[in-house]
Amino acid sequence: MAALATAGRRDLTFVDCVSSLVMRGSGVKTVFAFDEGFRRQGFAILPG
Repeated sequence: MAALATAGRRDLTFVDCVSSLVMRGSGVKTVFAFDEGFRRQGFAILPG
């Protein structure tokens, strides 16, 4: 819940926030995305 509460301060959408939580929980480190929000969340971005 804390991640959702702070998402507004990081300019993330609800979907981006939930996706980040699921990916972290699954051990995902690299994502295919054009959204820089994932990079700010600490993920490696492809194409990048």
